[in-house]
Amino acid sequence: AIILEEMEISHLGLVSQGDYRVVTELSLYAVSIVGPFPIAVTNLLDLTRLDIHNNKLTGPMPSQIGRLKRLNLRWNKLQDVIPPEVGELKRLTHLYLDHNQFTGRIPDAFYKHPFLKEVYAEDNMFKQGVNPIGTHKV
Repeated sequence: AIILEEMEISHLGLVSQGDYRVVTELSLYAVSIVGPFPIAVTNLLDLTRLDIHNNKLTGPMPSQIGRLKRLNLRWNKLQDVIPPEVGELKRLTHLYLDHNQFTGRIPDAFYKHPFLKEVYAEDNMFKQGVNPIGTHKV
């Protein structure tokens, strides 16, 4: 596991060099990452837990991110739609996307996911007609 928490880092250049498949957990909580989602994270093939909450990530969320069980991207400035592929992560149990600027609709797969226990998606810019799932059990 790689854990960096509550640090003052204005730019964190995550560069993937070599084979990092052994990384299963990555926590970058409140380290002041600014800018687009660090694409190098998508190369961590065995990643099961990713926590990049309380930063200043912008732009879209990537559609492919390891074999996640837990994903925490809350309190950023992520935009665009939630990729439907995220709802197809077979092992996903916890998903925290609240307090961003996501648009569109919550993917239907979240409502039918067999293992998803918690989804936090409030305080985004979803289209009207989306059933709020807030802090409910799915």
